[in-house]
Amino acid sequence: MTVMKCLASKQHGISPVARKLKEQVIVHCTSIAGTSKGDCSSQLDLSSCKMTVRTCTFMCNVDIENACVKEQQAIISAEFLSLLRQHGKAKDLSQGHQVHAQVIMFGCDERISLSNSVIEMYGNCGQIEDLKSLYENMAHPNIFTFNIVLKAYTRNGMLDFARETFKKMPIHDVVSWSTMIGGLSQWGHYQEALDLFCQMQFGSVKPDNITYVCVLNACSNLLLVEKGIEIHASIVSERFESDVVIGTALINMYGKCRRLLHAVNVFNHMPNHDIICWNAMMTAFSHNNEGQSTLCFSRRMMNEGILPSNVSFLSVLDACADLCLAKEGQRIHVIINNYGFWQDLTLGNALLNMYGKCGIPSLAWLVFERMSLRDVISWNSMIASLAQNGKNNEALHVYHSMQISGIRPNDVTFVSILNACASLEALEEGQIIHTTIVIDNGSNDDNVDIALVNMYGKCRCLCNAKRVFSGMISQNVVAWNVMIASLVLNNQGEDALESFDAMLSKGLCPDNITYASAIDACICVNDLLSGQNIHAIIAHLGIQDDSFIQTSLISMYGKGGDLCKAKNALIDFPSQSLASMNAYLSVMKENGHEMEALNFFHSMLAKGIRPDNISFVHVFDLCAALAVFDDGEKIHNIAIDLKCEQDLIMNTALINMYGKCGSMLYARRVFERIQQSDAVLCNAMISVYAQGGHILGCLCILLQMVNKGIKLNQVTFISMLMGCSHAGEVELGRHLFVSMNIEHGMKYLEDHYVCMIDILGRAGILDEAEQLITSMYMDASAQLWLTLLAACQIHNDMERAWLLLRACCDLKNAAFYVLMSNLSVRGTHNQGYASFLA
Repeated sequence: MTVMKCLASKQHGISPVARKLKEQVIVHCTSIAGTSKGDCSSQLDLSSCKMTVRTCTFMCNVDIENACVKEQQAIISAEFLSLLRQHGKAKDLSQGHQVHAQVIMFGCDERISLSNSVIEMYGNCGQIEDLKSLYENMAHPNIFTFNIVLKAYTRNGMLDFARETFKKMPIHDVVSWSTMIGGLSQWGHYQEALDLFCQMQFGSVKPDNITYVCVLNACSNLLLVEKGIEIHASIVSERFESDVVIGTALINMYGKCRRLLHAVNVFNHMPNHDIICWNAMMTAFSHNNEGQSTLCFSRRMMNEGILPSNVSFLSVLDACADLCLAKEGQRIHVIINNYGFWQDLTLGNALLNMYGKCGIPSLAWLVFERMSLRDVISWNSMIASLAQNGKNNEALHVYHSMQISGIRPNDVTFVSILNACASLEALEEGQIIHTTIVIDNGSNDDNVDIALVNMYGKCRCLCNAKRVFSGMISQNVVAWNVMIASLVLNNQGEDALESFDAMLSKGLCPDNITYASAIDACICVNDLLSGQNIHAIIAHLGIQDDSFIQTSLISMYGKGGDLCKAKNALIDFPSQSLASMNAYLSVMKENGHEMEALNFFHSMLAKGIRPDNISFVHVFDLCAALAVFDDGEKIHNIAIDLKCEQDLIMNTALINMYGKCGSMLYARRVFERIQQSDAVLCNAMISVYAQGGHILGCLCILLQMVNKGIKLNQVTFISMLMGCSHAGEVELGRHLFVSMNIEHGMKYLEDHYVCMIDILGRAGILDEAEQLITSMYMDASAQLWLTLLAACQIHNDMERAWLLLRACCDLKNAAFYVLMSNLSVRGTHNQGYASFLA
């Protein structure tokens, strides 16, 4: 029989895929009709299917009409099987199609083994429709056919087809059960996978190692540790406990279920450990926040000569990040480079995260710059690293670069960058980002809405914060906390307490942060009674030793003037946090107990408590108020010994302290060592020079601000005018006062008028000083009149003084009566005095 007739005879009862391929072969054979059999084989160009030279040569010499010979068919089938596996594994559909055509041409398509291999090839290439067509047209599929189809369906998430095929199977072997259980587990149907495993146990088929791995994965994701222990017992009884793959699955299950001792026990009883097993153990430690154990295991692994993989380093870097072990993280970074993993994207992202959490954004930036490939996680990690460490402007710059690079921001990006905007109080930038979120069809992540509420709250735009909050579908406890905190920040204490009540009425359970914010709201409206009621609820719940709550309670009682209760809120509980101690320092300072606060700070040091920057800022302010230079210098040296990073706020407090202690030289030294300064720092240095009347020093700092592009503000001009007053620089004072409004567009505050009147008053230019007061756009305060009256007294202008006193009697200020007494002693015989008596 000819090839064409042979193929034509098979057109009935075959699948559409096979029919189409056979039609193509018939057309090809028709085009070469009349040639010899050997030539025909040559024209078909079987070598295009990448067969071996030996088999192609053999086929050219085979009489196709005698191809049914078993030995010849076996050789051809073996070659076809090899090629189908090869192309299926490589997902090379084009070559797979060609091999399928050759299978049909040589009459091998009715062999069940080749049909199964063709179906498997289509499954591996993702051609499920072709697979389905061939499978459904098979006359007598066997157990291997069903298993191949099951594998293809489950791999591609077609679970309904897989369930239907599983039910149709006349019998199930261990591969069938394992494939179905594994497929269900892979696609998140963990409970169904466990139920199917239970059915399997009631039958005659025993699980194998693959079955156990799949079902342990289901247990780990459902956190069913008791079921996992039961399965572990079955594994031991079936003598699978020495299998490294099953051992790794057990470690993973126990790790996720937070049974670390069980995981370690499994690891220690395993006869052999591969790198995957070691990684599973380190991941288990990392998942359970046992960073030190992760690091110990990584060292043990390397000591045993096991080469780490990128997954190994991921667990170690996560441990360094959680423990803030910067030096260890840098050591691991060097090892990563030595092992050739320096271009691994996942490890690069982990390094960015580690350096960010360790407070070294500069090293994170170096890693980021050297990354040849960056994904959205890379950009997010870099933005978060900068924002978490106060580099908010730099975070915004990276965000803009991310947009330019074509990487689309996701919800994680928006949360980080909105927090940066909140810290900068960059309302306009935050609104632009909000618009971007809306244009991208909004966000389904509550964290983005919470970040928006926080940003608008800190940018003093409560109307927008309330609008976003009210539009949230799910107002969880975190969202309420941020809304209440935003109201408190904007001095809306009554609204904050109403929101607290509304949250309770909705049945939500407040957490520690909620109660802390509610106490802050009581502070805001000076409602000590409500605060005490909330304190009673907190005590009943037994959460009063929380750091946030302790801090708020100390602040509430301290600002209410009850230092005894403030102290009790601190010392009544053993877990005294540094934040609560800082709050106690602050309220003692505010209540005028500076020396007691200073002694408390020394007691902190004696107990071995390490102060932070906030602690040092408070104590430098205390030293400034007490003008105790020696104590201030000693504490400054302690800060240096502790290697505290002296940020701008701490340096400002230092400069102010040395200035108030009369040590301009030390203040200048601190200022000159600062590489980056801001307006607050410069204003502090100007103020120090101003107190000493060093107007040239004031002008020098002012010039530096202008040259560095630091924006002058109203405080800058108050300090400069104060310097002019102490130095007697009337003309310079006039120039600064006028330029502040005309050139810089700033509104005058009362302090500016006080300074200018003091300048004129000290110089004896009393007419101009009085005219300045009467020409003000605001009502003159007692301070302004007292400044002018003091100048009248200095320059012995008693007549003007008595006339001013008569005009100021309505202000009812105690200082006026003191000044009146002094004027009465100095002389009464003048027209002003007579006018005053009248």
